[in-house]
Amino acid sequence: MADEPIQIHVTNAEGSGVCERCGTHADQLYHVTLSQGELTQTHNLCLKCTVAAKRFAEKNKQEVTDEPSDYPIPKPAPAPVPLAVNKPAEKPARKPGGKPTKKKTAPGKLPVSLIAVVAGVLVIAVAAGIGISHSKKNNADAAVTTAAPSSETAPTVPPTTVPEDEDVDDSLIQKLSSVLIVDDAAYEYYNFSQSTADRYAGAVSRAADSLKGTARVFDLVVPTSMDITLSDKVRARIATDDQKKAIEAIYAAVSKNATTVNTFDALRAHRKEYVYFRTDHHWTALGAYYAYREFAAAAGLRPAELSEFTERKFENFIGAFYYDSGKKAALEKNPDTVYAYEPKSTNEMEFTDKKGNVIKWNIITDVSKWKKSTLYNTFIGGDNPYSHIVNPGVTDGSSCVVIKESFGNAFVPFLLANYGEIHVIDYRYWKGSLTEFVRAKGVKDVIYLNNTSATRNLPLVKSLDSISR
Repeated sequence: MADEPIQIHVTNAEGSGVCERCGTHADQLYHVTLSQGELTQTHNLCLKCTVAAKRFAEKNKQEVTDEPSDYPIPKPAPAPVPLAVNKPAEKPARKPGGKPTKKKTAPGKLPVSLIAVVAGVLVIAVAAGIGISHSKKNNADAAVTTAAPSSETAPTVPPTTVPEDEDVDDSLIQKLSSVLIVDDAAYEYYNFSQSTADRYAGAVSRAADSLKGTARVFDLVVPTSMDITLSDKVRARIATDDQKKAIEAIYAAVSKNATTVNTFDALRAHRKEYVYFRTDHHWTALGAYYAYREFAAAAGLRPAELSEFTERKFENFIGAFYYDSGKKAALEKNPDTVYAYEPKSTNEMEFTDKKGNVIKWNIITDVSKWKKSTLYNTFIGGDNPYSHIVNPGVTDGSSCVVIKESFGNAFVPFLLANYGEIHVIDYRYWKGSLTEFVRAKGVKDVIYLNNTSATRNLPLVKSLDSISR
């Protein structure tokens, strides 16, 4: 099989998103499918990385087919340099498990050189033990016990696909290059990067130290579904790094002037509930709610009950994992349901889009007639550089700013139970100084919220670092 030619087939993806190679947001993504014999890999790439992949294939006289029309030809980015750490074994950032990649192409593997160009940076896989203990930092006035939601306020949710104490037949497990599929659910692989984690912690610490005495700073690093809802017995057979230890490593490096929030244990405690989507990489609003309760406890705030919100329901959501998997039928046959919790005090907000236009919008939007791949955009209008909410239901002068990527979207609506004014900054698109913004707006609480996949993505962490000044 290793002697067979590698074919690259390019098709238009649905809409915008984050490139799996460089981590930047693109208005148009392309499905780049690599095939060699019976093996197939599919990646969602921006135009620049798609062109780089095509040039690589053409240079090596491989077969290239595409459906999009004309490509402008930007200068392709150079292959990133692997990080140097103590662990000698290397593997791609999205490698599905198994033995480390060797210089010689093994049967059933695509060449490492091609994967490096298309799939992204070759990183060093750190073994399960990162070896840094978690030092939790809480404000002195943040001693509030979080009570579990009562059964009367718990939403109606579908059961999880894989119970925590059950194994899964190997025939239901597909280890793809981009995602792991177990029956009708998909999961994202995770590789820890110490240097990128340190840079993330440094960005949060810099803001916390600068704002000491001006505003409180909180840091929420959220695990992905791989270490929460996937069966432990299946998880033990997958070569992917331990996210709990990764989060502990990040928190240990964060300044004592910031308060870290343990979202991992809260989500694990509710892992049998519908806290992550099956066909998408995001958490559900219920998962975000349990993290919100932990944040409220750390901040000394009263956590709202779900009964204080109006539940909205949008069915037949097919998320990014479906497209990452090459549109596997098992995911399409069991679509997700998006539950959203609309604040009763107000559903009004405004955001500034990427062109600088200020648009009035809803905190929870009716997306029942939208394309099934876009239903997660019910939350705060999706990803925009800056969003602003004024809440008439809270008049005590409280205010916060949320520094987030897309995981933060489902989290923000719950904050209306506690704050009169909410600012939301998506650091991937917003330009400016966070500390100057906080002082100018009189913000009281700064909330960093990022999923673990974002904290290992160097381009995203560089963007976060650039504003945390």
